Amino acid sequence: MPWIADDPRVAVASESAFADIPGWVTSLGADHVVIASRPTSGSVARLAATTLAGARPEVAVAHRVVPTTSVALAASGLNALESGSDAVAVLGAFDHLTTASASGTWLRSVTRLVDPKPGLGMHVRSLFGRGFVAMTTPAASVGRTLEAPPVGHPLLVGADAGSAEFAAVVALAGTHAVQSVPVLADVKSAHGSPGAEFVALAPVARPAEGTATCPVCASRQNAVTCPYCHVHCRVTEPA
Repeated sequence: MPWIADDPRVAVASESAFADIPGWVTSLGADHVVIASRPTSGSVARLAATTLAGARPEVAVAHRVVPTTSVALAASGLNALESGSDAVAVLGAFDHLTTASASGTWLRSVTRLVDPKPGLGMHVRSLFGRGFVAMTTPAASVGRTLEAPPVGHPLLVGADAGSAEFAAVVALAGTHAVQSVPVLADVKSAHGSPGAEFVALAPVARPAEGTATCPVCASRQNAVTCPYCHVHCRVTEPA
């Protein structure tokens, strides 16, 4: 299903629904597709990308497995689509956003948190207090405060605006703008405690003009190998 109801370009699929991706791609009319997931679903995402490439050979497929939040993956996808002029530029923007953005999860407790791994002191504090921040990008950490998000970009929180989890993130954000977005992950199942994912997207620089062309999908890029078609690109020699 679309993450945002009126924009089908970024869709969310459970592992059990990955077999439906080829049909969705056909209905969307997409010629380039990126399948992204967190590491816990990495093997399924790779299989889905391979299956899609086999079922729809006319579609160029790339896949990414990124240690970040599900909300960060979806928000980065939408932002990359708006900032990129072609498929390769979009993928480059997506790669930058998923690694450079301030993403993490607010958790009531870190008792069962495995990744990022909290220290012994944090475990002890978890026995007597509630409210922790597990950052995933740009650097993994566990603490009680929220690192300063990028200026000018709202903090997107995967929680209902009336929930206690959303209120907790708002309290940590201070004067920073906070916006509720659709929930994607079962935080308790993933991290062992109720909570809410969040992300503040990093700014995206305009990509340099491509100097090579993929002989298969015709995308202009600066890479030696096309990230979608996995073939060597043809370099345009300067006049």
